Amino acid sequence: MTTVQITLPDALAHEATKAGLPAPMTPEEISAEIDAYRTEQRRAAGS
Repeated sequence: MTTVQITLPDALAHEATKAGLPAPMTPEEISAEIDAYRTEQRRAAGS
């Protein structure tokens, strides 16, 4: 897996958050979101 890390000045990070951009997620949070999405897709497909 490839990891990308971005370092922003605090002011720019604050402006991005105010604009509605999500805060960085941990790998565990990303994995949980993927699992939830896949579960929902399986339900929708009827399997």
